Amino acid sequence: MKKIAILIVMTIAALSLNAQDLNYMDANGKKQGKWLVKYPNGNMKMEGYFKNNTPVGTLKKYHENGLLKYEMIYDAKDTNSVQVTMYDASGELSAKGAYYAKKKNGLWQYFGDNNKVIMEESYNHGKLNGKSVVYWQNQENQPMEIKNWKDSVKDGDWIWFYEDGKIRQKARYKEDKLDGEFKVFFADGICHIDGKYADNVRDGLWQYFKEDGSLKLKIEYNKGKIVNEDEYERAETKMIDEEILGQEGKHIDPQDYLDNPEAYIFGSQRDEEAAPAPKAKKKKEKTKK
Repeated sequence: MKKIAILIVMTIAALSLNAQDLNYMDANGKKQGKWLVKYPNGNMKMEGYFKNNTPVGTLKKYHENGLLKYEMIYDAKDTNSVQVTMYDASGELSAKGAYYAKKKNGLWQYFGDNNKVIMEESYNHGKLNGKSVVYWQNQENQPMEIKNWKDSVKDGDWIWFYEDGKIRQKARYKEDKLDGEFKVFFADGICHIDGKYADNVRDGLWQYFKEDGSLKLKIEYNKGKIVNEDEYERAETKMIDEEILGQEGKHIDPQDYLDNPEAYIFGSQRDEEAAPAPKAKKKKEKTKK
């Protein structure tokens, strides 16, 4: 009987100790031991272990509906280094990557339906560095756009693709400015626009081609200014005679487009220098039971 009484006392003491240890904050106001935090609705909000206010091991945070929001794994040797996996409110994988000292570091991946990667980015202590890729969602591992960065500044090739993998547009940046070759292609691979930039302005010979590959117009630039204006104006007159005046109710004053010849030449088409926007991630509807 005495042994049973002692056992009961020890059990009560252990439970009391565990209750004290939960959500414990020391005299210096630092979290110690296991912490559990809940939403007003009773669902778990956060759970994990702390030592001197710093998370240890795995820290989990939840959406208000109770589904996992973040899983954060802290490096035992360097708590500045954290591997993170993120989930949306429906429980689907949203993103994963790493932080160092609370800044994105290394490869980050973002996911769409069925855990397909929709975008990848590389970071160096919070700054985009290296290649970032956006993928077509209806083609397996097919890039829609590839961009290169240096310290979050555009630097290197930027390339956009059609869904079948052919290049749609290619440009080159240097220290956040267009600098180097600039090309646009029709969907069948025939060159549409061929030119180059220097210090963010058109420079040298720019050529514009028809879909059959024949030359439509060429313009010579010198640091952003048109050199062969007489030739350009003659080409404009020819295009007006052949293409514009023959279309009932349509009239365009070419002078309005001297500073932006593409807007005149390809006015009926989409902006050739605009990057295609990434496809938005689709949210799945949850069936109510």
